[in-house]
Amino acid sequence: MRVPAPVPDSLGETHIHILQNFYDEQSSDLTQIEMVVNEIQTALAASRTRQSQLLDGFFSAQQEALQHLQQLADNINAHQLNMEEAFTAADNAAQNLVELVAVLRLRVDSVSSDESTKGKVSRSSSFSQP
Repeated sequence: MRVPAPVPDSLGETHIHILQNFYDEQSSDLTQIEMVVNEIQTALAASRTRQSQLLDGFFSAQQEALQHLQQLADNINAHQLNMEEAFTAADNAAQNLVELVAVLRLRVDSVSSDESTKGKVSRSSSFSQP
């Protein structure tokens, strides 16, 4: 703010008025600079707060995603174990069927052999009787 200079009485008063005007201008500029600096500091504080909130949200979401991935991995491992158990059970059942078929073949062969032997024995015994 410029203060109108009164009519100088002497050269010293003119210098004082010039210096006073310069001081007033500098003081006004400094006040404006302080206001701008305060606005910048306020904006930076708000930006830091928002950045902190965003980072907290990001880390929270990341942690939640990691928990879901861990749960998925656990489910996959459990499913894999269940599948391995199912394959082992199926393999055991197949092996039992192979053994059962082998036993049944032996029995069929034994029964067939017994029937053919019985037929031969009874025929031969009928011929040997007088």
